[in-house]
Amino acid sequence: MAKKSKTIGLHIDKRTFGMTFLYCMTPGFWQDNISYHDCAEEAYHIWGTSWMMQFGELPTGGYFWRPAYINHGCFASELGILA
Repeated sequence: MAKKSKTIGLHIDKRTFGMTFLYCMTPGFWQDNISYHDCAEEAYHIWGTSWMMQFGELPTGGYFWRPAYINHGCFASELGILA
């Protein structure tokens, strides 16, 4: 199986362009780039555990919020996640 991620769009606010989506990582996924966004970012892990450079292990039920323009990355998941 290819190690990849996928987003499934749920909603886009036409006024602010804010997005709500499901994010999935397949087992063994690893992304090693550093990036940032021009908006705040938050996530809730519905299922699975991931490792994030800034937060360490984020398990099922884990949550994070990050303000705009904060560098972030690398992240990985041994068994996959749905967030």
